[in-house]
This record gives sequence, C-alpha cells and structure tokens, in this order.
Amino acid sequence: MTKRHVLTLALGAFAALGLMQIGCSSDKSSNPGDTAGVGQGYLILGSFQSLYSDQASLEVVVTRWDSGDPAANAATVSFDGQNVPMRSLFSNAESAVYVLEGFDYTVGKTYSLSVSLSGESANCSFVAPVFDYPVISQPVDDGLFTPGSPLQIVWDYDGDGGTPDQVFLAASPVSSQDENVYYEKTLSGSSMSAEIPGTETDTWSDDEVLITVDLGEKSWSFQGSLASSGSAVAAVLPGDAVVVRNSHGNSGADYSMSAAIYPSSIAADGVSTADLSVAIFDQDTGAPCPDGTTVVVTASPVDRVSVGSGTATTSGGAATIPVTAGSTTGSVTFVVTAPGLDSGLDASAVLDLTEPDGSDGYLITVGTGAHPSIDWVPADGMASVLITPASLDMDQALWSIGRRVVGGSWITPAVTFGTVPSGASQLVPLQGDPEGLVPGTSYKVWIVTQLGIVHSETFVP
Repeated sequence: MTKRHVLTLALGAFAALGLMQIGCSSDKSSNPGDTAGVGQGYLILGSFQSLYSDQASLEVVVTRWDSGDPAANAATVSFDGQNVPMRSLFSNAESAVYVLEGFDYTVGKTYSLSVSLSGESANCSFVAPVFDYPVISQPVDDGLFTPGSPLQIVWDYDGDGGTPDQVFLAASPVSSQDENVYYEKTLSGSSMSAEIPGTETDTWSDDEVLITVDLGEKSWSFQGSLASSGSAVAAVLPGDAVVVRNSHGNSGADYSMSAAIYPSSIAADGVSTADLSVAIFDQDTGAPCPDGTTVVVTASPVDRVSVGSGTATTSGGAATIPVTAGSTTGSVTFVVTAPGLDSGLDASAVLDLTEPDGSDGYLITVGTGAHPSIDWVPADGMASVLITPASLDMDQALWSIGRRVVGGSWITPAVTFGTVPSGASQLVPLQGDPEGLVPGTSYKVWIVTQLGIVHSETFVP
C-alpha cells in the first residue's frame, strides 16, 4: 500500500450533493416555458483547484432545471475577464461543462466568475485559499492498529501558506462501499497531532482503516437571477492519508524487539535510577508496533530493583521504563515481553548494582553551598565529572567536565563545582558558568572512570 494524497474536489460528488439538496427542496423550477426568460434559474457548480504548483484550474457545470429554459450549452462563462471554453464532448442542452486550465494561482487574490445566458447572469467572487499540505508522519502507511488501544496521529504542513484555520481528522473503513465513517474530529489549524481513543478503535472491525488529515472544503455562493439555490464554487483543500491494518488480523507480522538499559551500572543505594528502553518494529516493513502496545517487564532477582508497575505502553514503537536500585549489589536481568502483540516476543538487558561507595572502593563526598567541593577516594584520575538533578540521568547534566581530547589529563580530586581544572574542558553548559546549586535540593554527582565505569552519589548541598 503506497501513501496517497487527497488533492482536489471531485466535481461529480459535489455536483451530486448540489442536485440532491435542490431536488429535495421546494425550490425546483416551475418555469412555465417562457423562452424569453429564465424560470427558477440554473444550478451552477464550480470547482476551483490548485495542485502542487502555482498553476490552477477551474471547472464549471451549468445545469438547467426546466427543458423550457434556454439550453445550458448556450451559456457564456467568464473568469477574471477570460472566456472559459466549453467541453463540447461532455455538454448538451441539459448540462454543459466549462474548463479553464493552467492559469496563475495567487494565494489571497480575489477572483471573479460570471455566467450569462439570455440576458441574465450569475456572479461569484472568491479569495484563493492557502494550499498547504498536511503530511502524516505517524502512523506509517500500512502500519498497524490494535482495537481497544489509542491511535496517535501526527502530521506537519508542507508549504508556505502558514497555519490553516482548521484541520479535519477522520477514520473510515477501506472496504466500505458507502460513506460510513468510524471517527471524525475538527481541530484547530495549529494542531499537529491528535489521539483517537481506544474506546473508538475498539469498534473498528474492518481489517483496513483509512486515516485522513485534510484542510476541508471552502465554498462561495453565486448571486444573480440566473443561479438557482445551491449554486456555488467550491474547493476541497488538500490533505494526506494512510491505511492502517488491524493487528488482530495480522498474525503473520514478524516483529523484532530490542531492549537496553542506561546507565548499565548504578549504585545499590535505594535511590539511583536507570532507564530500560524497549523498541518493537516489524522486521519486514520497518513499521513500528501499534501505539499503545503493552510491554511487561520482569526482573530477576526481583528484590534487587523496583520497576514501578512493571508495564508500559509504546509510542512510535518505543517505550521507556524507569528502574530504581535496591540495596543489594549484583546483577539484575530484565526480560521484556509484549503478550498482547506476540506471545513469543521478548528481549533482555542486564543492570549491574555496585556498592554505594563504588565496587572499586570509591567513596564520593560532596561539600555544601552553591559551589561545593567534589571529592572521591581513592583519588584516581577520572574521564569526566557531572552534576544532575537527583531524578535525572547523565544526559540531563547541569554541569559536565571531561578530559580534554588534545593535551588533556585525567581529572583528579578535589573538583569545585563550576571550576574547570587544568587539562579538562567544560561540556555543559557550552558557554558561561553554571548556575549555583540550591541548598536543600537533591542532586547527583557522577564520575566516569578511565575504563568508562560510572559511579554516582546523591547529595544535598
């Protein structure tokens, strides 16, 4: 299945809508057949279109209600002073088609369209709308959804038109022969994502569902005695669409799961944390597993760590589970499964829990104040030293220094927060001095040995 774009108005569908609206009303022509004039008027439907360029096209269909009125193919259609040629092959006395192609398209420009016949006329003016293109990035085309699990939809806009007024999200069964819609929602044009709730996807019984994001329709009415009620020019603004498949009907999908933990070694101090990351993708297509897929984590030995509830849900094929150290040293093996997706799918990762003062005998101490002294024994040279908030990982450092790549030397204690020792470079922040630490707030100091082994200690300055 390839990605498809919802580009322009299907004039036939719009015309059918217009005919239905008029035919079901009491406004149908009652012209007694006076050929010197027009009875209830003509149904005039126009389609103004622009594709992926600054060129546009206009299609106008003129339909007479009463056979006693002048022939529809005798009408004259003018667009901004240009004659719009009639397509003779598709035109007759009852209905005539007029098409103008390849004229310059200018966003915000006011265009005028007029139709005249037997001395009477109809006129319509409209402003060329912005044609930016929603491009769906999630879910991927031919991806999967799980009934009962939420489905995250993410898109961006391709073009220079700016933020649209509104955007329309819809989900429809692909196999449906009617206009059945599973789900639809109107959102602000500034929206670039939305979640279809699991209570909605739980009702989707179709094997394939079409997800569309588009900018909707704009229309402008005709004025004048020639035009009957319902006459208008319309444009269906462009959009994007993907098809997602029901994962419950896709037992042949070949998923691959991977797991990793960072950092791979933390102190068994009851507060140190690590993140267990999981990724699940289809090996054949590269598509992520359905958003909201539940992953289950088990730890062995179970008493050495805390894994919260032991479950998480995926987004974009990935999930992260925080792990907190207990007070017992040793290694812990994590096994991750996705029982609702594939009962045989699993992955594992190993975490090492070291003595709080370091399995190599390191005892880390930190002084007080906004710029405390950081010390460790034995006084071995380190590759780097970092300070983070107590609840965050090394990649969220408030201050970080490392051995200078060229002409550098190992970092030895004691180190003062905010002061870069000789032979080292400040990595975070890139410029300027770090803000002083706040007394009474919990932080964590990290030291990384010459072999890349990480040790940490939580402290309150």
